[in-house]
Amino acid sequence: MVEYSTSRYILAMGLLSLITKTHPTAHDSSQGYISSNERYFDDFSFIEREISSGLRSEYVGDNIKFHIKFDPATLDFRQRPLGVPHIKKDKKIPPMGNTTFSVVFLGREEGHMESCLFIHTTNGHFKYNVKGVSIYSPYYLRPIVEVKLPVNATFGPLIYLHNPHSEPIQIIEVYTSGGDFHLELPTGEREGPKNIWEIAPFETKAVIRVKFTAKVEQNHTAYVRIRLNITEEILVVPLEIEVGPRGSIFSPQGYADFGVGGSMDVPKQIKLCLYNPFTKPVKIHSITTKSKAVKIEYEHGVAIPTGKVKTGCMDIANLTVDWKRALKNQEFTGKITVKYRNGKGTAEIPYFLTVLEGGVTYDAQVTKYFINDQSKSLLRHFKLKNEFKSTIRILNITLDEQVQKYFKIENFKPLLLKQQEENIIFSIDLKPGVKLAHLQINSHIELKTNVSSIAIPVLSYKGTLQLYLPFKSKDYSLDVGLISFNTRKEVNFLVLNDNPVDIQIKNIKTSIPLTSTTIVGCGKDDPKTALLQHSFENLYACSNLKYGEYAILKLVVQTANNEGHVWGEIQIETDFENLSVPVQFKVAAGKLEIGPDRLVFDQCFPGKICSHPLRVHSTFNEPMIIKNIISLPPDPRLSSRHSGHILAHTTKIVGHLFLNPNIACGNECYTGLHKDIYNQWLKTLILPKSVVNFDLNLFNTFYNRFLNITSNGMRKWQNLTLRLDTSEVRSHMFKTRVKMSWPSLIQDNPDNKSIISFPLTQIGRTSYRNITIKNPSSSNLIVQILLEKVYPSVELLYEGLPSISLPVYFPPSNTDNFFFVKKENIKETVFFDRFNIKVHSTTMTLLLKPGENYTLTIGFRGDAIREFSSLLFFRNNLTVIEVFRLQGKSSEPLFRFGNRKPGAIQPLLFEFTEKHMKECEKDKHFRYQNPNIVVKRSFTARNIGDIPIGVSNFYINDAVCEGYDFKVLNCSPFVLLPNGTRKIDIEFTPDFTLAKVVRSLILQTSCNFHVNYTLQATIPSYYISICSSVIPRPQWEWYLGCFSITVMCVTLILKLVLTVFDAEKIKKQMIDMVLVNSPSIQPVLDLRLLGQQVREEVQNTKSESLNEISKDDSNSSSKNIQLSETYKGKSELEKGPVLIPAVGKSKKKLSKKNSNESSEYLESSKKISEVCKHRTNNCMEKKAEKEEEKKSSHYNKENKKINCKRLNRLLVEEETSSTTTESSTNTDEILEAKETNQKLTKLTIKK
Repeated sequence: MVEYSTSRYILAMGLLSLITKTHPTAHDSSQGYISSNERYFDDFSFIEREISSGLRSEYVGDNIKFHIKFDPATLDFRQRPLGVPHIKKDKKIPPMGNTTFSVVFLGREEGHMESCLFIHTTNGHFKYNVKGVSIYSPYYLRPIVEVKLPVNATFGPLIYLHNPHSEPIQIIEVYTSGGDFHLELPTGEREGPKNIWEIAPFETKAVIRVKFTAKVEQNHTAYVRIRLNITEEILVVPLEIEVGPRGSIFSPQGYADFGVGGSMDVPKQIKLCLYNPFTKPVKIHSITTKSKAVKIEYEHGVAIPTGKVKTGCMDIANLTVDWKRALKNQEFTGKITVKYRNGKGTAEIPYFLTVLEGGVTYDAQVTKYFINDQSKSLLRHFKLKNEFKSTIRILNITLDEQVQKYFKIENFKPLLLKQQEENIIFSIDLKPGVKLAHLQINSHIELKTNVSSIAIPVLSYKGTLQLYLPFKSKDYSLDVGLISFNTRKEVNFLVLNDNPVDIQIKNIKTSIPLTSTTIVGCGKDDPKTALLQHSFENLYACSNLKYGEYAILKLVVQTANNEGHVWGEIQIETDFENLSVPVQFKVAAGKLEIGPDRLVFDQCFPGKICSHPLRVHSTFNEPMIIKNIISLPPDPRLSSRHSGHILAHTTKIVGHLFLNPNIACGNECYTGLHKDIYNQWLKTLILPKSVVNFDLNLFNTFYNRFLNITSNGMRKWQNLTLRLDTSEVRSHMFKTRVKMSWPSLIQDNPDNKSIISFPLTQIGRTSYRNITIKNPSSSNLIVQILLEKVYPSVELLYEGLPSISLPVYFPPSNTDNFFFVKKENIKETVFFDRFNIKVHSTTMTLLLKPGENYTLTIGFRGDAIREFSSLLFFRNNLTVIEVFRLQGKSSEPLFRFGNRKPGAIQPLLFEFTEKHMKECEKDKHFRYQNPNIVVKRSFTARNIGDIPIGVSNFYINDAVCEGYDFKVLNCSPFVLLPNGTRKIDIEFTPDFTLAKVVRSLILQTSCNFHVNYTLQATIPSYYISICSSVIPRPQWEWYLGCFSITVMCVTLILKLVLTVFDAEKIKKQMIDMVLVNSPSIQPVLDLRLLGQQVREEVQNTKSESLNEISKDDSNSSSKNIQLSETYKGKSELEKGPVLIPAVGKSKKKLSKKNSNESSEYLESSKKISEVCKHRTNNCMEKKAEKEEEKKSSHYNKENKKINCKRLNRLLVEEETSSTTTESSTNTDEILEAKETNQKLTKLTIKK
């Protein structure tokens, strides 16, 4: 071997001189064409460098120029298996010398491949075409390519090798070409047994592990060479890893391998396990593949960092392959795309599978044994049927140790199974003397074929043991409790040797299917607290238990979909006895979950009692009673308080968990002031000059304690494990995390919590920022708030505090631009009255109860276009001091409207053209149909500054939005963001009274200056006269006319109705008056007598009137004498009989015939009635005088009243007789009566 290696080395050195002159290179991004004549591929990196340099060199495409001919013209490798390089040797004899090179074809994926081989010489470069087809590798080799890693990540895939031969193969040599790749044994140990390099016939095993650590950001390419003893072929596995600044999540193997299966086999499921090389959990967004034969079941939504997972790899999905569909679609390879971080990151995981048409079938119940089986004979025959399209060979069976101990295999021999042939492979039976009732076994028989290996399970169970149980039990049975379907559950129990002799544990068995028990380790601590540990790191491996030692055993239960109670036993075999422990559990549909949110104690620190509700979601049918909630290991900081009941099919908060960090830290707490320091701190609220040193010393002490507890801030998170025990579900484990943090008084800080930025503020205006201060502790908090200009010696504070607790340095500026907005209820005298201390007058001091909030309002006012800054201090009795930086910037608004500055002289023009005036030239028939003469223009309001500008309204002169023929269409308020624009449409509707209209457009904005523009519209004078006549009447004119006509008609109707009602009313009044004053018996009408009475009365009237004229107007007694004479004349008239005719229907008829005469007569009658009324009044006055005298008798009084009534009646009769006389034929009497009425009228007027 040494001589062979030496000869090869000498040959390589001899060819080195030729390589410097002529050397081939491969140019392709995905295929493995390499040139080699050395043993260990030492020239791979040299080839890569020559490829890149060759691309920069001059290319010679004409081979005839140098009289060189390639034979064959294209080098074809034909079909070659994956992982098996194939070399084509070709010799060329140039003038005066010769050279030889080898071309190696190494496919990286199945399929057709083409590439080019460049040959570099001192005279130029030559291109040589090569191609090949990669097919399925009989050695099951898979390339490890397209792996992306971040810097400092570790990658260690295993290389599996299959022996397709009928005899064992030996691995002679394994070597890697890259210096960054290291080879390790699969177990990770330095040494291994000799048979580790031997592969049995048709066996697949891991032969080597490739270890790679990403240190440099570049592409790493290498090959792993495997040499076998039975062939001269060299197996090569290509490695390609890309190391970048970001990288991605990846599979620990670099790919997913489904292995080999038959098309009749049931679908095979594997887990997609991924490494997360990042420091934070990554949320998985989606997992997809283009293949229809692979089904993806998404399980977990978050990939936890590799360092926080025990195995390093986290199962995030289940991949299930349908062998039949994969064969039908010829989908034997593909990629699984994993998107994370909301689709921003992508990882592609290759997968491989090999499908053979057909399969094998057998009865799985043959090798399952139960302790209650009462059969006399336990001999069973195992049959296997070949469903493949070709013959398969049964090679061997391998029995597990447990199977060999209790069972015997009979009638087995290697054989061939033809297509569709079924035969008995072997017979299995219990060994003589072995009783099934005392047997516990959970093992399998491995049946090997030339296609694959089949694991045939062999199950039986029984056992006893005396132990310490994790749960209280009266009968010393292990009650696992209620378990849901398809669930894996682990329960630890302890066996203690308190005997004076050593006890060897020979075997541990379980009698329950799908369960297993293993020894975790041995120890000597207190057995009562040993089971209350989450992990058993201090245990050691042992098989013999000495006195006082204990062994911790783990029971693993895997349930199926069968509901019911399960009873069984765990059997522990020792030198002295077989100890049996009854095990029972119940399988039912449902589950018990803690959450669904993550149980996290966030932002915990000494001085705050953190609490978290314990929400339990139960889908079981049975209610439960909570028995205990404990932490593993016991943690004095944790405590719980629960209600005690979990109802079925409910989600309920059953209690709360509490964490008190003060219990653990003692005197080393990094927050909170002790009593002595607290009293000293209160005295510094007056802000003496020594406050800087006090704050610096105290803060640095607290912060150093925090760094010690959290390992310099690298271990802020602490993982805790808790156990929930109920009456049904036992040992339900759930995890919680505790984050020890440095508290902050401001809860809603941005990422850079030390900076408080104000929005960009307009010069001359004030912007405010509300800061919510919260007391995060469980005790009272005193906060003193002050600005930089108040705190003494800020420079010393900035130099002494840790950089992480200080904001970024900013040049000092005028701090008067920032100020507090104090509330009325904040008074400094409160602290003086309560604590008898003084507080600085320009600071704000608060007393906050646990959990209380206070909103602090800080104002900023800019006076120039620049940035302003100031420090804000929160002195408190929790963290001593907290510093923030206030930043503000002021600027001026810049506004443009129609590309014009505010107040621009150039107007916004509205010009009328001929196309606008076409409406005026219509026919007369269409002239008054709204000619729609409108000019509309769109202007752009643009904010070219950095401050948002709000436009609240538009004014046309003094009119809002519309006026003076102009109208702003979109007149609603809006806000223009920086560099924002908005279209404003303004239209002008002329009234054709002016040829030029100029108005002012005023914008009401948030700017501190006037924003006004000039609107100007021009109309050709030629169109003013034409278009003015086209303007239609207003639309409301027709409606107003209709409304007026309607009102007038209604008014007329109402007037007529009222007239009728008034006439009826007057008529009723006349009728009532006639009926009241008429005697019950009316005499016969005598016109002659009536005429005589009238003449006498007229004569008396004339004489009275003459007497009144002759008398002096100043004599008042003449009126009384005249009245007495008048009444005397009336009394004389009343003495004679008077006939009053009744007014009948003839009166109405007469009025119709002689309307003119009756109207004149009615007027005279009215005058007479007025005289009568006047006389009646005189009569009433006379009556009153006589009553005062009271000298006359009652008889005289009555007569006077009757005379007055008769006088009234006489007047009425005169009116009636005057109307009735018109119906007579005596015209002389009528004329005489008229003359008499006229005289009476004149007399009345004179009076």
